[in-house]
Amino acid sequence: MYFNLLVCPILSINLILATWQKALVAALLLLFACFFLMAMSKKRAYSLILLFLVVAMSLQSVSAAAPDVHLNYSKSQKKPLASDNPLPHHLLSKDGKNVVIIMLDRAQAVLLPYLFKEKPELQKQFAGFTYYSNVISYGTSTNFGAPALFGGYEYTPIELNRRKDEPLVNKHNEALKVMPAIFYGSKFDVTVCDPVYANYRWDPDLSIYNSYPGMKTYNAYEKFTGANVKPKIIKGQRRLNGSGQADLCTRYDKYYANNFNAKFMHNYNVLFNLPRITGVSYDNRYTFLMMTNDLPHQPELLQMPDYLPALSIDNRNFEQNNDERFTIGDNKLRISNEDHYGHYHVNMLTMILIGRWLDYLRSCDVYDNTRIILVADHGRDMFLLESLELRTRIERIDVGGFYPLLMVKDFGSSEYSVSDEFMTNADVPTLATAGLISKPINPFTGKIINSDEKTAHPQYVIASKEWDTSINNGHTFLPSVWLTVQDNIWDKDNWKVVSEGGVLPKEG
Repeated sequence: MYFNLLVCPILSINLILATWQKALVAALLLLFACFFLMAMSKKRAYSLILLFLVVAMSLQSVSAAAPDVHLNYSKSQKKPLASDNPLPHHLLSKDGKNVVIIMLDRAQAVLLPYLFKEKPELQKQFAGFTYYSNVISYGTSTNFGAPALFGGYEYTPIELNRRKDEPLVNKHNEALKVMPAIFYGSKFDVTVCDPVYANYRWDPDLSIYNSYPGMKTYNAYEKFTGANVKPKIIKGQRRLNGSGQADLCTRYDKYYANNFNAKFMHNYNVLFNLPRITGVSYDNRYTFLMMTNDLPHQPELLQMPDYLPALSIDNRNFEQNNDERFTIGDNKLRISNEDHYGHYHVNMLTMILIGRWLDYLRSCDVYDNTRIILVADHGRDMFLLESLELRTRIERIDVGGFYPLLMVKDFGSSEYSVSDEFMTNADVPTLATAGLISKPINPFTGKIINSDEKTAHPQYVIASKEWDTSINNGHTFLPSVWLTVQDNIWDKDNWKVVSEGGVLPKEG
């Protein structure tokens, strides 16, 4: 088994740069030692002190001039890490089969065609992927949409509420373990990163996987940071966001911003460092990687046209001269405020970073034998398209909130395609195991993993806004409006309000 630095040019360059810096430091120290030996008199003592100051300043300059701060671990990570908190790493097999599932929290399927229109090079990087344009999640928040994504159709909100004698947190944990347990039981090397809301904690509780010795689990969030990208706190403008952390980004309007959100940078650095997380193994092992990243969940104005984080943003000229990128056929995105632009920007940046990682996999010759599923737990209700707007007797509903990203690249796939097949994010376990595990069994319920439920009846989705697991954490989700949808999410007649409030919808 060989580490990927031997064959992957991206990481090799990083290693060379790091080695060059160390060599320069060593040379400066050697020079200092020589002058020290030469310093034999008091007169030369002053020269020695001066030389020491020059060397110290040089060392500081070398540190500050690192070619890419995002590829350096934070200062805290340079110290020995606790055995239960290592840097995340997963080896993809060059000769076996690999399955990678990346859950991109709040990644919006409605935006993808416009992102690829603006940057056609992305479609080339995503060659082999199928983009599903007719997808639902089962709620507009993580606590409703994630369990079905990870566990399948037994973990939709209606099914979780039917198990009324069990705490929601236990059912959520169970869903997070379904796929890792199935692949683990089939002798795959299994790695899990940032299992969202594990034990209903903001910082996922990895102990839920303790009964699987050898399964690798990590929290990658905050592991990859750069010393030169720390956001500044603007005096008098510091405020707290929903998680109790400082929101450091100040947006003046849809064109201008200063600084950036710390949560955004932590998630950005994880995706930037995907090549450091995924190495290469030269054997025929089978591997499974499941990870979550929140970059699409952190709306941020980025500097155009390259969508880069910056301390000072000025996009007026670009935005005023590139409005046509928001129009495809008869559909025009209603992008009008800083929140809309911020979501568009981070969704674009997510695709750019993943596209670079896909090129990295190609350079390592592990792209064709790796199945990759990019999926979101939910979308975002911003009413970006009139064609996705429902007007019910109760309220105005944006289908975009139930419209998650779903993109799948199978083994050997080489062409980018678009499918209008009706899909849900609960199809992920079926897609992940297809052709690899015959009749996969949910180890917690004994039922076969498949997507039969999708076409057996209309799908029930919950319209609750009670996303906070510190509030909505009983044995069932709190009473809410329920809707059904089937076949085609773009046909407004396929959406029905079936309950105006209740723990379970009225089933017909």
